Amino acid sequence: MESNHNTVCRKSLLRLAVVLGLTFSVAGCATQAAPANPLLADAEAFCEVYQPKHWRDQDPELGLFELETLAQQQLREVLRTEQFKDLIITLDEVNHYRELYPTAKSEIERLIGTEWNCPAYQQFFDIESRKQAGE
Repeated sequence: MESNHNTVCRKSLLRLAVVLGLTFSVAGCATQAAPANPLLADAEAFCEVYQPKHWRDQDPELGLFELETLAQQQLREVLRTEQFKDLIITLDEVNHYRELYPTAKSEIERLIGTEWNCPAYQQFFDIESRKQAGE
């Protein structure tokens, strides 16, 4: 009888260990998957869209309007917070390309509460602006 009791105890302990192991495993995955600050994650994602590595394979004949349209489509896919989605709308209302980076910089810094710099975003428009100016 004691052997049967030992078997039941071992099975119960094994089940408990499996349940606890799965619980901690799932909790660990959830912790790793969720960024500590979604606004900071969106600030990084925003800048990443404009990295040159994403634009090297584009048709060199595409103008700034077409490239920015593609960038905005990518931003809509990667941004998760409503604040950054609203930022896209705000930036779409800016009248001159040279005002985009300062506007984005100040708005993003306001959202994340710290300094934000994205040379790739600044250069994305500067290069095309110089072409348009004939430099």
